[in-house]
Amino acid sequence: TVLYGGRNSSVSLLNLNDTWEWDGLSWSKINTASSDPRVVQCTLVYDSGRERVIRHGGLISNDYVNPDPATYEWDGTNWTSFAGGTHIGMKFGCYDSVRHRTVTFAGSSVPNVRRPAVNNETWEFDGAEWTLRSTEGPAARTFTALAFDAHRGVSVVFGGTEYPDLSATFSDTWEWNGVEWIEADLGPGHPSGRGLHAMAYDSIRRRIVLFGGYTGASRLADTWELGPVGPRFTDLTMHTDGTLEMQWTSQPDTQYGLHYSTLLPTGFQRVGAINPAHYELQYGDHSFTGGGQARIHLLYYASDFPTVPASHRNLIGFAFRTHPDNTT
Repeated sequence: TVLYGGRNSSVSLLNLNDTWEWDGLSWSKINTASSDPRVVQCTLVYDSGRERVIRHGGLISNDYVNPDPATYEWDGTNWTSFAGGTHIGMKFGCYDSVRHRTVTFAGSSVPNVRRPAVNNETWEFDGAEWTLRSTEGPAARTFTALAFDAHRGVSVVFGGTEYPDLSATFSDTWEWNGVEWIEADLGPGHPSGRGLHAMAYDSIRRRIVLFGGYTGASRLADTWELGPVGPRFTDLTMHTDGTLEMQWTSQPDTQYGLHYSTLLPTGFQRVGAINPAHYELQYGDHSFTGGGQARIHLLYYASDFPTVPASHRNLIGFAFRTHPDNTT
């Protein structure tokens, strides 16, 4: 994890130009050979396709007079500046690992103005040039945050503020699919309006994690997640005929709805060491959305799994998992 710049907490509020790396255990300051500008609120994203950290924009001075127009990349030793279109200003971005593009949205791109108006521009960087892709979709704002949902292939933006009135916050969620922005209908269950928050994608659990922010009046320390929501079983009844009856509820199949899979056994195979013996079912899938119920046959005889030793046939256990987040 790479950190660059920022602003100190002293009375002088001096912008910084130091580079740090986090290896999962500790932070290390990297002494670079280049003399880099002191900036705050720059965009940092990891370009996994080219294995480079991309840095763009930010404010060189302590106000909005002089946004840094350059684009840099970090190779693990130094920052290298290179030209790339006319994209300038303070932006907020993420990396689209499906289309191999850095995506930025909103912020300000007007130089030499004390308090420039914010915009709703969407830019993409392909590793060589910046391209303006859209000026439609979410309203103009600043201090927002983006994260790329690699499972669904969309860049997600949440919240932000107007400027200079930081108390005018947004609480909307939008998704960029590479062509257009589509507003996500999440109902009442979403974070309150805020800016200056942080968002990142958890690729293991397939969730976007949001933390903190500022309402214009107070700092926040809450944590939210956006991602798949598995079904909740409301009844599990084992019947004397060897069937298991399941009833469940889950959120509707909207943009964030899921097609879950119940597990229908079709045979057994042995996995692992002989002692202790471990066997797993091979499953077929049955898709469903929303709420529902199912009844699955769980009564098996020796002929159903002839490879399982007789001494272990009464020790069979069953696990029901939903996809894609493997909730058991």
